[in-house]
Amino acid sequence: MSRTLETAKPARRARANTYWDWVSRNGGIEPANNNADQLAAPQPAEETHEATRLREFLESGGIAAWTELQRRVFYLHFGHGLSQREVARRLGIFQQQVTRVRAQVLKKLKAVVTKS
Repeated sequence: MSRTLETAKPARRARANTYWDWVSRNGGIEPANNNADQLAAPQPAEETHEATRLREFLESGGIAAWTELQRRVFYLHFGHGLSQREVARRLGIFQQQVTRVRAQVLKKLKAVVTKS
């Protein structure tokens, strides 16, 4: 079963738990108390040291030193939320190769995060 770009599963996205998201998920029925403040998304916690290092690495273009394949696997798998099988299909490579490249990427990211 071959899938084209148009029919591929959309990337997983985190949705904010806002008042209108809640209403749309519940068939247009508004909550009884009608208090939108209680349904607002919680404020994000302070960024951890590791998350800061990772964000700075990505913003500085640190992945430019990676191979083209590593960048593409990172972008499709982590950025778009595609499965390893879907990444392999899009890149025209075997799923096992995606698994190996993904492991290399995670190892590099871990080195960035744990670097002292």
